[in-house]
Amino acid sequence: MTTASNSDARAGAGQATPRLDAILNRLGSRIRRGVWLHGVGTVVGCAALWLLFMYGADRILKLPVVIRLMHLAALGLGTAWLISRAYLTHKRRIPDRAGLAMMAQNALPAGEPRDDRFVSALQLQGSVPQDAPAASLVAKVAAAAEDSASRVDFTRILN
Repeated sequence: MTTASNSDARAGAGQATPRLDAILNRLGSRIRRGVWLHGVGTVVGCAALWLLFMYGADRILKLPVVIRLMHLAALGLGTAWLISRAYLTHKRRIPDRAGLAMMAQNALPAGEPRDDRFVSALQLQGSVPQDAPAASLVAKVAAAAEDSASRVDFTRILN
């Protein structure tokens, strides 16, 4: 019974604040894309530099096969380490929806209040039944968040 009410709350969560949900989805996808590009760029750049070193060392020094194999193993291990370091650790640090809402709140223009209305709107949606006395307050918070969501500018936080 509780899982059905939780899934109903999650299903209705996006109905009250479609602009805020769109903003958070766009912010999350931009962050994920930036992390992916950083990881791929770092891995490819370092692998290319190591391959250049391997080629130069082999060309100039005429290295034996054992050293070439050691260089190749270092390339494989270094690439695996860089993938875990430059991509996976940063991917784990991507915030959840509440963290994205706080980031979006910080992306509002300077005159806007910093009262965590985005986080409140996310957390309160679906937590109060429609016939409860507090439903009007939840609706006011959601309306204030929707109004502020149109003024979010990501250039300040996605530097």
